[in-house]
Amino acid sequence: MKNIELSLNFLYLPLAFCILSMYSCKKESSGNPNNDPTTTSLKITSFAPLGGEVADSVTILGVGFSKTASSNKVAFNGTQATVITATDTSLRVTVPAGASTGKITVTSNNNTGSSDSNFIVGPVVFTLAGGPPLGYQDGTGTTARFSGVCGLAMDASGNLYVTDANNNRIRKVTPAGVVTTFAGDGSTSVMSGPWGVAIDASGNLYVSDMYNNRILKITQVGVITTLAGGTAGNKDGQGTDASFSWPKGLTVDASGNVFVADCNNHRIRKITPAGLVTTVAGTDISGGFVDGDVSVARFNFPSDVAIDASGNLYVTDEFNYRVRKITPAGVVSTFAGAWTYTILNDPLGITIDASGNLYVADISRQIKKISPTGVVTIIAGSGENGYVDGPASLARFNNPYDLAVDASGKVYVTDWSNGAIRVIR
Repeated sequence: MKNIELSLNFLYLPLAFCILSMYSCKKESSGNPNNDPTTTSLKITSFAPLGGEVADSVTILGVGFSKTASSNKVAFNGTQATVITATDTSLRVTVPAGASTGKITVTSNNNTGSSDSNFIVGPVVFTLAGGPPLGYQDGTGTTARFSGVCGLAMDASGNLYVTDANNNRIRKVTPAGVVTTFAGDGSTSVMSGPWGVAIDASGNLYVSDMYNNRILKITQVGVITTLAGGTAGNKDGQGTDASFSWPKGLTVDASGNVFVADCNNHRIRKITPAGLVTTVAGTDISGGFVDGDVSVARFNFPSDVAIDASGNLYVTDEFNYRVRKITPAGVVSTFAGAWTYTILNDPLGITIDASGNLYVADISRQIKKISPTGVVTIIAGSGENGYVDGPASLARFNNPYDLAVDASGKVYVTDWSNGAIRVIR
């Protein structure tokens, strides 16, 4: 009899174990309605981008998240954010108002994890078009290729016109990053080393054809004519009778007058719509540094020029490490910079916004902003050579050259050695 009871006990034990297991599974399921994985820890492995501004989207990767967006609590340095979408390994969130630079934390399933590095709240740098390796290719975004992106101008619709110097072409970049060839066929007879570019109110482009020592005018339908110059020299005069020596940056005023940084002549020149060339400032071909009346002022390889609403000209005086100002009354002064590399270091391109702030591409691989009172700050670039998008303070450039700024305050930069059009937002 005892043997029969023992056999029955062995039969009941598996049945009891099964019943207990089913009860346990049911209890676990009822306690996890989101069907999330049961984890003993939550970990953030990475996030991208590394920085941004309020309302930007950020993707957080890790383990232990809830698949239900509202069950995840995300904070940027303590400020709660909105979770847009969620999986157990990925969250997409927006940077909240009031966020500051610091760690990202995620709380889910009664666990909390923090990022190893800080999310940087502030301006970011991204690539609109182009990028290494250098070459020639029309296309969209980073599929396009440039070689020697230099001058930059923006039209009223937000299209960018870029001098692609080594390809001897003018390229057009739409706000969506679509790159096409606007003018030039690569031959040096059409243009050789196109450098600076400016656009007038009618949409005509003006290009400094540097190695041909002339200024070109290009209509919106692509018709190219010579506005002035064509031989190397330093001569004022009408049209092709005038001469330049490596003309670089240029700008155009509301009346259609074109102002040119005539680099090797150390002068600022003016060309009327009829093609008459005169010297605005600068006195001798050997360069130098003198403030004062335009009749005595000296520059040392001026590289670019911008004009404000009052008619003041601002000149990047490259080897004097300064930005100079020329008033309509003919007075030249130092607006920013000095005999030290710590303020401006071979300033190259320059542009100006509607509030009178200047933006300068500096050979220090940084983009600098100069307030209307002359205060210089760095808005992008770590100062290290390279090609890195992301938080503006960590971004890397490789010979940024020229700039444009739109009505919203975004700054566009030609990054010469990276063959890219970069944006600071």
